[in-house]
Amino acid sequence: MTLISRLGGWAKLARAYRFDGDFRGKIWRFESVKMRMGAGYNNCVNIGTNEQGLYLSVFFLCRPGHPSLFIRWSEITVQEKKRWRFSRFEFRFQRADSIPVSIGHRLGQQIVEEAGEQWAGKNPLLYSSD
Repeated sequence: MTLISRLGGWAKLARAYRFDGDFRGKIWRFESVKMRMGAGYNNCVNIGTNEQGLYLSVFFLCRPGHPSLFIRWSEITVQEKKRWRFSRFEFRFQRADSIPVSIGHRLGQQIVEEAGEQWAGKNPLLYSSD
């Protein structure tokens, strides 16, 4: 699991956004995300939102090398990526811009809606497509 964390980029995100507290907010459990170098986290990621930002953690059995993360909305950009018949939302983070976190369209849309006012006028990539 630690090797996947390094290859996929979770370890780099953790250096910038490690979170050791108790997250309070809306949480979607057992979700899937894709990261760089083909690292896929299928049905093992908890994704949360609150007024301040985005929370990511992995199921406890997959946790070695994967500390919880919390990223403030002001440090996040998102872009809708359309590929053939599918689309996903790709999230990028200021202090680790080389690490994309790709989330399915349905959940990505819900996260964008939850961010709401926090991103108003601050995210030039919001809803743009590639």
